[in-house]
Amino acid sequence: MIPKKKDFTFQETVFLILTVSYLLFSFFARQLIGGHPGNGNVIIGLLALKLILGVALSIVLYYYYRELLKSQWKKFRHHSWIKLLWVVLGWIGLLLVINMTRTVLHWTTGFQLKLWNLPSYMGSWGGSWWTKVFGTGLVFLNLLVLSFILEVVCRHLLFLKHEGSRGAMVLFGSLGIILHGMAFYSYGDSLQSCLPYALSGGVLMFIYWQSRNIWYAINTHLLFNIVIFILGLTNSFLLPYFS
Repeated sequence: MIPKKKDFTFQETVFLILTVSYLLFSFFARQLIGGHPGNGNVIIGLLALKLILGVALSIVLYYYYRELLKSQWKKFRHHSWIKLLWVVLGWIGLLLVINMTRTVLHWTTGFQLKLWNLPSYMGSWGGSWWTKVFGTGLVFLNLLVLSFILEVVCRHLLFLKHEGSRGAMVLFGSLGIILHGMAFYSYGDSLQSCLPYALSGGVLMFIYWQSRNIWYAINTHLLFNIVIFILGLTNSFLLPYFS
């Protein structure tokens, strides 16, 4: 059962401020990495600091929502193979929304979405092998942490928490979509580049709304990020269709 509350508590307001601060730091960290090509210490330091901040925020969120997360995890575990089917279907929904939005943008404005390419991203890190190996691991861990933060904040705190008030669900759900898009802005170079990803947040909201279980949304998001990471790491020709 999802608690039906309409007002933000002081703690929840702090969570929102911390999440926005974390996303802004992610953006500026990416800009600083691009501005210090070849400086392994700066790159690793920024990625590590981003991970530390993300883990700290995740721990705080888990502590505050631990009863909700634990109870829903027990239900998720008992859904047998069906849960995997719904996670995969949700992942396909994300791909469809992102690719359809990207196609419409290209047809209407001529804008070509800049795809996240890990080898190209690593190219600015310099030639040190340890920087590339350690930095790649930090990128992967940051993607995992980001999945948890966005689902708890954007899908629960800003959306289904307000069930029972359609206006509040639309208003705060839209804010959640904007925050979801902000998370990908650091990987692009314009507002248009994050629009497809922002709209994909609507798919994750629908998943949580229908399943009443946050773990479906979390695991769908995790699957999406893991696939992007693997394809981005291998520089696969499939990347344009899956990112």
